Amino acid sequence: MYRGKSNSPCHFEIAATDDEVNGRITDEPLPSTAVTMRRLTIFFASIVILAIAVRVAWVGDDAFITLRSVENWVSGNGLRWNPDDRVQTYTHPLWMMALSLGRWLSGEIYFTTIGISLVLSMIAVLWLLLRAGTALAVISTTTLLLCSRTFTDYMTSGLETPLTYLLLVAFVANIYSEREPVSRYSRAVLLATLLATNRMDLALLCLPPVLATMRGVPFSALWRRGLLMSLPFFAWLLFAGIYYGSPFPVTAHAKAFGVGIPASELLEQGMRYMQHTLWHDPVLCVTTIAGSLLLIVGRRSRWLALGALCYLAYVLKVGGGFMQGRFFLPPFVVVVACLGPWLATLTQLKTLCLVVTSIALMFVGGLPSWMRSPASDQPLSLQTIDAQHGIGDERLMYYRELGLLSPT
Repeated sequence: MYRGKSNSPCHFEIAATDDEVNGRITDEPLPSTAVTMRRLTIFFASIVILAIAVRVAWVGDDAFITLRSVENWVSGNGLRWNPDDRVQTYTHPLWMMALSLGRWLSGEIYFTTIGISLVLSMIAVLWLLLRAGTALAVISTTTLLLCSRTFTDYMTSGLETPLTYLLLVAFVANIYSEREPVSRYSRAVLLATLLATNRMDLALLCLPPVLATMRGVPFSALWRRGLLMSLPFFAWLLFAGIYYGSPFPVTAHAKAFGVGIPASELLEQGMRYMQHTLWHDPVLCVTTIAGSLLLIVGRRSRWLALGALCYLAYVLKVGGGFMQGRFFLPPFVVVVACLGPWLATLTQLKTLCLVVTSIALMFVGGLPSWMRSPASDQPLSLQTIDAQHGIGDERLMYYRELGLLSPT
């Protein structure tokens, strides 16, 4: 139970018990009125989040790198960039397969990509809201999601983020589950494998929790189950190594392997990326970092928090990215999924404080796009992007041409 007391309504003491941080609330079952209120809150929160996701829905320029390979594959020209070139230009094999199936079934790619993205994102959102044990916790979770403009921006975009959202929430739910150790370990390895197949660097985020699930598992089951559940990832590496000549996409060679840029310069750019995220999406940055540090104290959550911090360290090491806030999203989803049960222990006053603080931080980065008309989403100038060291709002850059509700 939450035991913190303070004369200040905005003071949050990290005094939760180990059970609370681990998501096992020991209170009596909620009365029927509370259950009904929670369900109604989840319903209306989902409608609001979906409406905002549709308002900002878009397909990014980088997505068409994948969609070009999808189109060639479905057209019978092979899974490649050009019919004569076996090059793996996409970084998300599992997402590419999902888009290819959608393209094959629908015969169309733009609306199909947005539709698949919205469905997967909303399943993840519903799962996050269901992890919040009370109506107030649902409101807190919804506020964190909506006040992170990057989260809603990448509920679509055509990139792998929606599938990452869903797999990460499932991964966290499994870590918190009360399954037998062998079952929890097997599911953890399988979900980690799917996440790594969706985007390889997510393996860093999953590694500490997967190692933690090994406790209590017989050695014979460790290697047998581990090998079996890892087959999708290793099967892809084998295929890519034979078909493309390398198990890694070309972007990995360009960004992570021997790029010829001093490590100090990459780290400096990574720090710029973090600073940019803090200024333009403070709720995303603060929730991810502060939440990870808070969750370190929990018995099960500490391994998820350690994975989140490892992933953030990797982002800094490789210099971040040019898409504003995007690489903070995986650890952000992990943190929000873990905090759901803990938020249910907060009093009404502290919940109000959290909501008001989050909203205030959201406006630090300016008025969110979903509060403006679609016609107001205009690309940034090159001078602005240069001043921001090449980091920019990718959705604004392409919404006019590729936004779902764009007037053009």
